[in-house]
Amino acid sequence: MAETIIRIESNPFQERVRYYRWSSGWQEITLATSPNSALHSEKLVKGFFPFKAEEIVETILSEF
Repeated sequence: MAETIIRIESNPFQERVRYYRWSSGWQEITLATSPNSALHSEKLVKGFFPFKAEEIVETILSEF
């Protein structure tokens, strides 16, 4: 199985979380690149990252 590298970018001032996947360069995980990903849900993209960290990690482990 190939290794997947995920980067999580959190902006606490805008309360926005973005996700990136390494594939010969960082590519943002969007509806266009991963339409079935749960990482697009409002509860995982908006809000304060530390309160959602466990759920985000569980989602990433189950999807990738």
